[in-house]
Amino acid sequence: MRNKLFGFLMLVFVLSCSENDSKTIDMTSLGDFQTYKIDMEQNEAPIFDFIKEVEFVRLQETNESLLKSIVILEVFESDFIIPEYDGSKIYLFDSSGNFKSAMDKKGIGPGEMSNIWNMWLVQDTVLVYDRYSYKVHKYALTGEHYETTKLDMRPWHIRSTPKGYVYDMYNQLGNHTTKYNLVFVDYEFNEVQRAQPTQLELGAMSFGFDTFQEYDGSLLYQSIFSDTVYEIREREAIPLFSLDFGDFWFWNTMGEKPNEKKVFEALMRGDKLTQYRYFLEKNLIFCYSDYNGKTHRFLINQKSSKVGKLHYGKGDGEVLGLMPIRWDKDRLLFNIHSSSVSTFISQLNEDQVKFRDGTTIEGIESSENPVLMWVKFKE
Repeated sequence: MRNKLFGFLMLVFVLSCSENDSKTIDMTSLGDFQTYKIDMEQNEAPIFDFIKEVEFVRLQETNESLLKSIVILEVFESDFIIPEYDGSKIYLFDSSGNFKSAMDKKGIGPGEMSNIWNMWLVQDTVLVYDRYSYKVHKYALTGEHYETTKLDMRPWHIRSTPKGYVYDMYNQLGNHTTKYNLVFVDYEFNEVQRAQPTQLELGAMSFGFDTFQEYDGSLLYQSIFSDTVYEIREREAIPLFSLDFGDFWFWNTMGEKPNEKKVFEALMRGDKLTQYRYFLEKNLIFCYSDYNGKTHRFLINQKSSKVGKLHYGKGDGEVLGLMPIRWDKDRLLFNIHSSSVSTFISQLNEDQVKFRDGTTIEGIESSENPVLMWVKFKE
């Protein structure tokens, strides 16, 4: 995560996250709009200073379950559904990390997909958006293919809503004066309504993380270069919160309408703060962004607006490879490399560390599969 932002943006094969039942879920309001001020120059503290306890689960390594990395994890009846980073397979593990099955649908034939650009669940159905072919595939958890729909539009990201689906078009749809970020469609993928008009013209610069995220029955949206996170209500995007980075925020210092060349140059240099990634929980927001060749991470208390800045090392610098995946109730789920677990544990007290049934430090160290780590932060 210490690479420049441009490198991160070009890492376009990022998968999506949602547990949405598009036909039965009731969207709920998350509250009034808030802005949190972020001081990029505040002192850092090790992540261990913020931790109350952690829990580890190893993912069983077999010839059929060799994982490279984890960027998304879905849960169905306590089972973990994890797509392979390169989109080649979707794995199923039980709650103790035991391997159950793998779904391999990579290909160009009927019911097959070229890639997994987005993946989410609707009850017990797996939905996959293949952006190479602009198709949405539906599968059973057993791997059975239900149906495939070829889209008329070419969204960057897609997710289910209570009334159909929503596309992130990232200002590709519209005329030369007004373009739109969001398009709402019905269950048959027919356009119903457009939202979030924008005059920002950056062409195909919207590479990066998935712009949709689900939390507590609500669907959230953040345009790739926006400092504001929105809640999708009905067929509208309502501002939920924003982060104020002051003059460090690239878009505050442009002085004129941004163009693609200036943005591209800033991304190449890596010395500008152009975007951030967030993970929302009812009390906390965890976020990070690359700036000046370093990843900056913050933990925001929504009640007090207090912000802590943290790093992943034992002292100065970063020595541990962690990747946040999602909140699981009040615990943030991370992907941690098996070789980093012992070092991580050594910085905590014994009563702060738990292993789920079937997981041992010996089993973790003998496997190259990534490890799941739930972190409960101090209040």
